[in-house]
Amino acid sequence: MSKDKQTEKETTEEVKEASYKSMDEKELTQSFWRDIYDPIMDGTDLDTVKSIIYEGIETGVDEGKVDDTSYDKILKNIDKIDDLNKLKKYVSNSLLYHEGHAKDIKNTKKNKEKHYVNAKEFIAEVLSYYDSDKISNKLSMMIHKIAHGLGYAPNFINYSYKEEMIGDALVGMFKALSGKKYVHKPGRNPFSYFNTIAYHAFLNRIKKEKKIHEAVKQYQEEMYDCLMDEYKSDGPKNEQYNEDF
Repeated sequence: MSKDKQTEKETTEEVKEASYKSMDEKELTQSFWRDIYDPIMDGTDLDTVKSIIYEGIETGVDEGKVDDTSYDKILKNIDKIDDLNKLKKYVSNSLLYHEGHAKDIKNTKKNKEKHYVNAKEFIAEVLSYYDSDKISNKLSMMIHKIAHGLGYAPNFINYSYKEEMIGDALVGMFKALSGKKYVHKPGRNPFSYFNTIAYHAFLNRIKKEKKIHEAVKQYQEEMYDCLMDEYKSDGPKNEQYNEDF
């Protein structure tokens, strides 16, 4: 593995870990139920849905979202349910319970709708730009929604320089668009392509900010050491201070 790829992998893991550290126990459990909610609601078979939950629990334990007590409790409850609709209701109620109230789910849904980009419309707008070389307001807004929507992801939402991350993502996506980097093929989703550009722009900004932070910290430490050496070398008037050190 190259040094750049290793650094990117470490940054990705740090982003993931940071998102978990910023959550309290209740928020972690909420995150677990959110992760498995949509796949379960789309499930049409009891055994398949149970498998999704089992896999989700194992992943939740590995990521620290599910503790041992919750693990045993969830498994016992699931094993007792032999009806698909009842199982979906159990998952839905669990999410509602850990959210605190139904309003939180509505707000989450509204937030998703606010930044939702219709895949078919996005493809049409991109291809229209390729033919006319004119970026429509609709296409511009879609790209903005991709960048801002990613900024609300749990692993990015708490960064103080999120606006810079979004800005980098916008530059990267518009650059790819103007260069017509996306090649349309059947089954290829332009949303995923541009979202990936935004995602890597976020990671690159995090790496840049981390380097700046480390450089500033190193400079401060060097200046502190320099000032301490200078202060100690002043002579007898600092004798008591030197003894303390």
